[in-house]
Amino acid sequence: MPLQAQLTLLAIYLMSKYSNENFITSGDIYDIHLELTKKLTGVKELTKRRISDYINELTLAGIITANTRSMGHYGRTKIITLDVDIKLIERTLSQIKRFKMSDILNHKPIILQNNKVKVRNNVFKKLL
Repeated sequence: MPLQAQLTLLAIYLMSKYSNENFITSGDIYDIHLELTKKLTGVKELTKRRISDYINELTLAGIITANTRSMGHYGRTKIITLDVDIKLIERTLSQIKRFKMSDILNHKPIILQNNKVKVRNNVFKKLL
């Protein structure tokens, strides 16, 4: 599996691990992927379209389920759920040398941190 596909799976894993929601959106995966590319050296940011392609590949592999849903005025998004046990994904990702060297498997995404908010690619501390 290519590194970018591994990062996409890692983003889905982190959302599943730290989120209380029952579903994950493709937009959240894209935002987390951007965070992860900044933490790993030599990894380029991908477009939303390319992330969507990797989500489709993971769906074909039977790792996730991704259903497209219309959000009305906000457009269409993919709702993603894991089809494989999260512990199996954690074991698999922990064997990747690049992920092992950086403590990225324990990274809590900004969109899930209670004391931070992201506005137009800037991260701010919540005042309330």
